[in-house]
Amino acid sequence: MVEYGHVVAIYTIYNNLMFRTSLLHGFAVPQTCLKSGRYTKNGISMNLKVILIIATIMFASPVSAEMDKTEELILAIALNQKLELIQRIVSEGGDVNKVVKNDSALMASLAIGKAEIIEFLLSKGANPNLKVNSFMTPLSGAITLGKTEVVQLMLSYGADINTHSGEFTPLLMAAQACNGELVELLLVNGANPKTKSKSGMSGSALAKFNGLKKPESECKYVQAIFNEFG
Repeated sequence: MVEYGHVVAIYTIYNNLMFRTSLLHGFAVPQTCLKSGRYTKNGISMNLKVILIIATIMFASPVSAEMDKTEELILAIALNQKLELIQRIVSEGGDVNKVVKNDSALMASLAIGKAEIIEFLLSKGANPNLKVNSFMTPLSGAITLGKTEVVQLMLSYGADINTHSGEFTPLLMAAQACNGELVELLLVNGANPKTKSKSGMSGSALAKFNGLKKPESECKYVQAIFNEFG
């Protein structure tokens, strides 16, 4: 039997070979849309049935794909990206907080970056603090991707602004990326400016170190923000 993980694996391999996209929490960052049963980008298309046939060959299983509603929901978000379909699957029992293969509906929605889908999931009780693995929450994922609008949305739905996700808090992640806009947003919303990473580095120190090799002017600006907030 072809399972959810098999479909994701095949689609991820396909996506990487054809589009050389990056991966987010083990799932290919999808930039595709569903048109007449095909997932298309730049004139290249792949039918879901083709994915299932490839998975069948690879996993020596009968051609059938059985998923629960949550698995269907995550794939609909990643591959279809249509709010109406997502709403229907949720109404039919798709769990907005269930973690499947280190993925969740909210995490999948971050990759496509559609605020209307993210807000719908949050309005249905999606937890912005739910960890899909040992270090990644939806809020920390939004910080990593630099999505200011999404971060603001998650804060309005109760995202924990000071919790550590692995080594860093959201503020420290933004500082490491020298993202002044996010640093200011988090500080204004109550992030602790004196918080340190688990290895003892402050936000200002992370910006000064500039391990991600961001423009020096941006990192100096972040250091100045921390100095202002004390």
